[in-house]
Formats: sequence, C-alpha cells, structure tokens
Amino acid sequence: MSRSRRVYLILAGMIIAARATLSVWPIEAADPSQSAALSWSAVTAVLILGLPALEGISRLGIPSLMNREVSHRERVAIPLAGGLVGGLGLVLWDIAFVLPRDLNVPFPHSVPFYFVGAFFVEVVQHLLPMLIWLGLVHRVLLGGRWPGTTYWVGAALIAWVEPLGQLGGGFFEGYSRTFFVVAAAVTYAINLAQLALLRKSGFLAMLTYRLGLYFLWHIVWGTLRLTVLY
Repeated sequence: MSRSRRVYLILAGMIIAARATLSVWPIEAADPSQSAALSWSAVTAVLILGLPALEGISRLGIPSLMNREVSHRERVAIPLAGGLVGGLGLVLWDIAFVLPRDLNVPFPHSVPFYFVGAFFVEVVQHLLPMLIWLGLVHRVLLGGRWPGTTYWVGAALIAWVEPLGQLGGGFFEGYSRTFFVVAAAVTYAINLAQLALLRKSGFLAMLTYRLGLYFLWHIVWGTLRLTVLY
C-alpha cells in the first residue's frame, strides 16, 4: 500500500471517529443543509469517493496526498497560517456586520463537527469539481494542452461554489447589499487561495488551510463572539 493510501485511511478513520462522536453526543446545526451534509450516508459517500478522486487528480498534474516533493512546511505550516489569516478576515466581517447569533455549533461539539465538515467541503466543493474539470476540459477537450491556464480558469469558476451556496439561501435574509458583496469577496478569495494550494502542494495543504480557518472562525471566535457581540 502506498504512503498516500495509508495516510488517507488514517484520515478516514479520524473522520469516522469524529462523526461517531456526533452520533453519541448529538448537536443541532444552525442550517439544515449542514445536518444533511454531515449525515452518515453523506459522510460515507464522500469517504468512498475521496480516495479514487485523489488518485485520479494526481494523474492530472496535482501532487498526490503525500508527494515527496512537497515539504511538511508547504503541506502544513504555510496552509495553516493562511487559514488563520482567512479566518481573521471572516472575524472582521462578523464584527463589521454582526452575523446571526446561532451561526456556529457551540464548543465543544464544534471540534468534531467542523473537522468532519472541513473534509466534506474540500472533497465536494473543491476536489471533485476540479477532477471533473481537469478530466473533461484539460484532458479530453484540450488534449492536455495549456495545463496552467486550464487549471486557473477552472479554479476561478469553482471558487464560486461555496460563496454562492452559503449566500444564496435565506440564512442571511435582511442584510444589506454591502454585506453580501463583502461576504462574497472574502469567501471567494478564501476558496481561490485553497485551490492555489491544491495545485502547488496537494489536497492535505488545502484541507489544512480549511482546518486553520475553521479553528479560528468557528471554534475560537464562535465562542468569543457570543460575549463580544451580544
């Protein structure tokens, strides 16, 4: 078994353990779509799809999960720092506009909840769309030509998935147009940064960025904001 597959199985085991924790220690999510995304059936499907998706995208020019040419600094330290910066951007957005009180799952449930959520988001909103884009456009339509340009066009489109999904529902109903413009800009920049990490350092770098962002935004600030803003 390859090093990347072993690491993926370890990661999958951690995801299953975190999801099992939420089964014996349940908590209600702020948005029903989050509960659906973190259901056992959804998590299981994402875990099953994750490994072949990672192996498929590595054949399309993306570093494998544990590519030996990618250092731990590139895979962990730099993405973690970037995620904290992205989380700070969301904190400032919250301070400026004051988002709903029940935005976050409360601590300590937030730890397993957002760990599973981070993995789900990275596979569903980034990894799978980019795999499909590169497979169809880069490999099939363009015959492998212009890999850099093709990737960045795809990244520019895929980076809209999360902001459009989050801001398109009714959870933020009643906020100003400025609120949505700022929210879309910040969230889009975060997603584009993650897709840049995927191309340079692979999936774990992208996931580490999201974990750093969630740690500051949902877990640390998610607790502090209840005292600071309300």
